[in-house]
Amino acid sequence: MAISQQVYMPRQFPSRALDKFVLRLPEGMRDSISTSARNNNRTMNAEIISRLEASLEAENKVPDFVPSATLSEVMDIKQTITALSKRIDDLPERLRKLVGSKKRPTR
Repeated sequence: MAISQQVYMPRQFPSRALDKFVLRLPEGMRDSISTSARNNNRTMNAEIISRLEASLEAENKVPDFVPSATLSEVMDIKQTITALSKRIDDLPERLRKLVGSKKRPTR
């Protein structure tokens, strides 16, 4: 009679092949994340990923509309900046004329 031997093979999870990142958290943040994860029925890792994804999505989201008042205000500001920029560009010439007209004749 043959005796069968069972060889233990550790189970490989797909997450083991994913990128890993060691993170230092400020005091108390780990507990806050743990509490939020528990409240949302997630692991701490899933909670962190969810929050990072939401933050990145919000950062890249463009509003669906721009209120007309806001657009009008932006156009007014653009016109003001253009006018001020022209005045700044004209300053050197205006200063030369001003200094030139106030020169006293030399004796």
